[in-house]
Amino acid sequence: MTSTIPVASTSPAPVAVFTNPATGGITGNPQVEALAIVDHGDGKQLCHVARDQATDGGWRVIPLFGGRSAEQVAAGVAYSGFPQSAVYGLFTDGGTLFSTSLGADGATWTAPVSISDEAPNNLRVAYSPDGRIVIYGANAKGDLVTAYQPKVGGPFSTTVCSVQGALGGGDFQLCMTDETTFHILANVDGKAYQIVGSLGATENDSLARSKTSRESSSR
Repeated sequence: MTSTIPVASTSPAPVAVFTNPATGGITGNPQVEALAIVDHGDGKQLCHVARDQATDGGWRVIPLFGGRSAEQVAAGVAYSGFPQSAVYGLFTDGGTLFSTSLGADGATWTAPVSISDEAPNNLRVAYSPDGRIVIYGANAKGDLVTAYQPKVGGPFSTTVCSVQGALGGGDFQLCMTDETTFHILANVDGKAYQIVGSLGATENDSLARSKTSRESSSR
């Protein structure tokens, strides 16, 4: 049996998967669940897609924050496996980016906190080697927007980092090589570019076109 959950197909980021450490309210019962933008025909709502063996499909869709509308969502577990581990969800509502966190009961989410009036598009998640969670995307100018916690367990901070509009096409991926340094591989008009920068910086450290294997072998 399966559950039919109508996610918002027009959203660039409608589903955000995370591991709930207390699924069903049971401590030490980690299971994969999700936050999702669900559209039942009466608007896009932010929902917790939770496991529920009492239902035919094994899932239950729980509208959050009074059926609050949302456009995009991202989620992840910061510092997984450590005492300070926590589940976070970030979502956009119009032009604002909000954060929320999952309680120890595995079911209650904290009231959303506004963290930026410049919400990035196509929310994605990256992790530092130590487990810091970094939410990222691009703004309307094609520059990088990151959201992260400067202190473990603290509020999220956002930064817009100029990359000369290179991310306007939306085809890029970011990875963290240490706790502050990020590397981006981006497709810019059919050409591969590498971008390097640091969390909190408003300008990139380097932006250069990557050499293809053919170009490298011909030199």
